[in-house]
Amino acid sequence: MTPIPSPADLARRPAQPKPAPQPPRERAPHRHAPIQSAVPASPARPEHLLAPGSLRGKERFRATFQRGIRLSRMHPHARLLAHTLLWYSSHLTGRVSPSSQPSIEELSYGTGLTIDQVAVQLRVLESRGWLRFHTLNEGPRQGDSAMRLAIPTHVLEQIRARITGADQ
Repeated sequence: MTPIPSPADLARRPAQPKPAPQPPRERAPHRHAPIQSAVPASPARPEHLLAPGSLRGKERFRATFQRGIRLSRMHPHARLLAHTLLWYSSHLTGRVSPSSQPSIEELSYGTGLTIDQVAVQLRVLESRGWLRFHTLNEGPRQGDSAMRLAIPTHVLEQIRARITGADQ
């Protein structure tokens, strides 16, 4: 009969070698600084799949975006932030008006996340193609960074496949 291991047996295992030290992480950007994408293009993440998809026919942005966020396997904090940003955007296009751009503090208050968590989740949404930042070229806020929600092409294809599969 084999003895049943106890928690004390775990202490007798040989020590694992320590992992190599990692370089220091980048700090979150200043509250009002535009967020730069830190994800380089790679063969594992083709840019055309992360590019914003184009809606067609009777597809509506808000409903499709919500369905896509639910399908995504992102961390719940990223999904919460995406749903919160959806309330600031146009339900037809996903654009956030330059006059109603939420600050990180407003997003923190609206989601219950800390300011640092919001900054991290903004980067996650941007790196996965759900959020775009662009610089305004005209108007009183010229040079400021503005947000626009997007639905990545590969997610839009998954949504369409599910809808057509459900219709059959």
